[in-house]
Amino acid sequence: MEGLPPGEFPPAKTKLKPAANGLPGLVPPQILMILGIFSVQFGAAIATRLFSALGPTGTVFYRLAFSALLLMVIYRPKLTPEVRAHFSEIFVLGATIGMMNLCFYQSIARIPLGVSVAIEFVGPLLVGVATSRRPLDFLWLGLAAAGIAFFAGDIGHTLDPAGVTFSLIAAAGWAGFIIAGKRVGSRIAGGDGLALAIAIGALCVLPVYLVGGDAGRGLPLVPLIGAFAVAMLSTALPMSFDYIAIQRLPTRVYAVLATLEPVVATGLGVALLAQPLNLSMAAGIALVSCAALGVSLFDSGH
Repeated sequence: MEGLPPGEFPPAKTKLKPAANGLPGLVPPQILMILGIFSVQFGAAIATRLFSALGPTGTVFYRLAFSALLLMVIYRPKLTPEVRAHFSEIFVLGATIGMMNLCFYQSIARIPLGVSVAIEFVGPLLVGVATSRRPLDFLWLGLAAAGIAFFAGDIGHTLDPAGVTFSLIAAAGWAGFIIAGKRVGSRIAGGDGLALAIAIGALCVLPVYLVGGDAGRGLPLVPLIGAFAVAMLSTALPMSFDYIAIQRLPTRVYAVLATLEPVVATGLGVALLAQPLNLSMAAGIALVSCAALGVSLFDSGH
C-alpha cells in the first residue's frame, strides 16, 4: 500500500492544489484509480530489482526521499501556524509511513509480491471492521483470516517466516496510517501534511539504513535512477491520481476498485518477477480480496 488506503478519504476541507490537477482531471476517475493501482504495484516490482544494489532498506530510503522531494514540488507545503500546531500528528504519520514501507519492502524481498500485499490488506480491513462493529463485518474478517490461514501451510517451506512477519507488521502500519492520516487530513488542508509526513518518514528510515549495512553498498547511479522511478510510480503518480479520483468517485466505487490491488500485485509478481504461486497462495489471496470487497459493498456508512 503505498497510495491512499481503500475506502479512506480526506475530509471535505481537503482540497487539491492546482499543481496536482491538469490533464489527469480530464481522465475518467475509474481509469485514474486503476492506473494508480498498476503504478503502485509496478513500482513495487521494480523495487525488488533494486535490492541487490541498494538493499531493501536503501531502496525504501531513496524512494521515500525522492517521493518527499516530488510531493514538495507538487504541494509546496509551508510551515503555517496550522502545520506547527499539529506537527506532532504529522510526525506520527511520518514515522508510521517509514515503518510501514520499511517492513513492506523487507517482506517483498522474501515472499511473493501478491502474498505480501494480500497480508498487508488485513490492516485496513481490521480498521473497517473495528469502526463498524456490525455482525456482518465479522464474516468478512473471518474470511480474511481464512485467507491468511491458507498461507500458513507454506510458511517455512515456500514462504519465508520473516517475510510473513514483516507483512503483518506492515499491515499494522497500514492500519496506523489510516488512523493517523485521517487525523492529519482533517486538520491540514491540501497535501501539505502528506508531503511533510513522507519527508519525516524518510528521515526515520535513514538511521536504519546507515546502521543496517545497506549503506555500505555505495550509491550506484543506475539503481538510484531506478529508485527515483519507483518514487514516481509508487508515490507521486498514484497519490496524485487518487487525490483526484476520490473527489469524483462515490466512496463505495473507490473502495471496490481498491480491492483489485492484491490481484494486480499477484499478476505482476508472476508475469514480471516469475514468482511462484501455488493453489493455496492463490486461494488465500482470493479470500482476502473477497473479504475486502465484502466490506466495501456492504458498508452501510457510505
